[in-house]
Amino acid sequence: MISKPNVLFVHGRTGVSLHSTNSVNRLIAQTAKAFTAFCDEVHIACFEESNALQGITFIKLRQVGAITQLKKRLLTRLGKKSANDSNIKTSYAKQVLANYRPDKWVVIACRTNDADVARKNSDCKLILWVHHFQLPSAFDSFIYQNKRPAALVFPSQAIADAFHQHLIDKGFWPSTISLPNLNDTELVAEADKLRNRDINHDDVLRLLFLGGNNPRKGIHNVEFALHNLQLQPDQQVELYALGFEQQRDVSISQACKIHYLPLQNRDELKQYLQMCDVGLVPSVSFDNAPTALREMTTFGMFVLASKVGGISEMMPMDSLLVDPCYSPLAWQNALQQCVDHLSEIRQRRLDRYTQAEKINPNTKVLSGWNNLLCTLLSSSK
Repeated sequence: MISKPNVLFVHGRTGVSLHSTNSVNRLIAQTAKAFTAFCDEVHIACFEESNALQGITFIKLRQVGAITQLKKRLLTRLGKKSANDSNIKTSYAKQVLANYRPDKWVVIACRTNDADVARKNSDCKLILWVHHFQLPSAFDSFIYQNKRPAALVFPSQAIADAFHQHLIDKGFWPSTISLPNLNDTELVAEADKLRNRDINHDDVLRLLFLGGNNPRKGIHNVEFALHNLQLQPDQQVELYALGFEQQRDVSISQACKIHYLPLQNRDELKQYLQMCDVGLVPSVSFDNAPTALREMTTFGMFVLASKVGGISEMMPMDSLLVDPCYSPLAWQNALQQCVDHLSEIRQRRLDRYTQAEKINPNTKVLSGWNNLLCTLLSSSK
């Protein structure tokens, strides 16, 4: 009989929190918390103090000599005397995970750099979780310098296929698995309260963008489109662009405005998800599985999104894919349709919540993770 698995997440950037405005930190926290339902122990190694999560052990790393600190914590936890820093630095590759027995533990690296904790450790059961955007070429040095992972997990089949072919071309036959990122259960519960709410009845089309000033997120195409919309006297458009460092308002015309806003906390995000009519995901590169898109669809929003990467796998049937994604004119035409059919979009939002969300949006995904962990551990027997 196979015992329950134990998991160590390694997130070599910042801390993780269920309430973080950073989508990656929040995703890791949500996933680790969900894992406690079928794992004996869940640990997270990260660089900053994190909000406590019930049932999860945090290992605080230091930006300089981070692996040294991980080693010290492991030795302390086991009641062993720590070696001096120089000895630890030269031997961490072989020792840092020695106490995480491969027949009991699986290590999940949240980035390619995080997999360094398992370098040259042939016993480590390593999963590389490509939960956000990375180019396939980012894996080249990882494959040549590190031990090859037991599995690579991707949130979209399109990204999994692209990486799989790239790695095969490099002579590496990986086990690639597609498991969608988890839905935010807190947002699902919040959205559930809105199922019977009244819809807006004014003539203002409210748009929501969550990508900040990252050029890869494509807000420049939306800005172009807004400058060229054909608005009737009774029509107005307002874009709420979140994730910018400073607040500023831009009036394209009396009827069309852009509000660039910082995102201070999760409560603010919920307010905008409730208030806005249409969500925008105008990515111009091979996007993986945008958290913003999942949040928008959770709240039943009509979504305009680029037909690129894994986005089409996440889109509701009645939303609109923009193709080609890099065309400002294509975005102008898509936004013009929203302006001209605003009342229809609002009415359809009332019924846009799927049956899967009402039952449990994450059951199938967590089952897939559990099966993968148990399979890896059983191979150690």
